[in-house]
Amino acid sequence: MPGRVQERAAKGPWPRDPEPCLNLDCLVKRGIIAGIVAGVIEDIFFIVVSWAATGSPFGGARAASAIILGTKALNSAYPLYYVLPVGLAVHFSIAILCGAVFGALVAKIPTLGASLWAFLFSGMVYGLVVWFINYHIIAPLFQWTWFTANANSPIAIVGHVFFFGAIIALYLHHYARAGEAS
Repeated sequence: MPGRVQERAAKGPWPRDPEPCLNLDCLVKRGIIAGIVAGVIEDIFFIVVSWAATGSPFGGARAASAIILGTKALNSAYPLYYVLPVGLAVHFSIAILCGAVFGALVAKIPTLGASLWAFLFSGMVYGLVVWFINYHIIAPLFQWTWFTANANSPIAIVGHVFFFGAIIALYLHHYARAGEAS
């Protein structure tokens, strides 16, 4: 058994596929997983910030769930057993879609993923674009005023750029280049 443990330790904490993932189908699938991973990390960031700023960790879940449940979900008296599952479903649906789109973009525009730095830069720009589209196009279009009121919040921008876009890029870089020498 010691041989197996040493062999696993030598591979590192991230399992690698034997072949790089460079085609559209593979990158979209990996993008979906990257969206989930980035969604979790971004949620943790927003929970901590919301808790520090307002004393409640549920501000983001309330905002996301209000897209489906209406503005009543923004009220702290509205039950969390409705807010949390709906908010998470909304947020992760968007995160999965955005991850898949970024994977497709990397497949179609290979220079986006030419190196770690290209991946990271393109992911951060992508996070900024996602933030802009969500807060400045979609929210006003559907009159989600609770989003437009915080549209230019530095916290929202930082969350989307560093805790969403950058995480998707790092995840895809790792798995897109699996099997290649780093």
